[in-house]
Amino acid sequence: MKERLIREFEEYERGLVFEEDKKTFSSYFNSLRSVKDQKNSDIIRNSDIEKSYYYQIIKGKRIPGRDKIISLCIGAGLNQEETSYALILNENAPLYLRKRRDRIIAFALKER
Repeated sequence: MKERLIREFEEYERGLVFEEDKKTFSSYFNSLRSVKDQKNSDIIRNSDIEKSYYYQIIKGKRIPGRDKIISLCIGAGLNQEETSYALILNENAPLYLRKRRDRIIAFALKER
């Protein structure tokens, strides 16, 4: 009986689609970019990411690594919370303030 309930629950859970599951880094970044009224050229210049690579990321054709996401977020003027969420959407660890490197990044985000 218990095993059957567990199987039924797992099947039910697999069938659920959450709104958060649909969101990708590129869609999130594009929505924030438009809300903050950022130009692509400014973000490219401020993040020091190659133009063609930037557009591949924005279109969802390339999946950037953690450092590239952080560079993009800094270049776009995002705050710590927005940057951590962007990292999570890309299946990276959010900023973890017990790590010195992440504290420095969080400080840089706060000072912008």
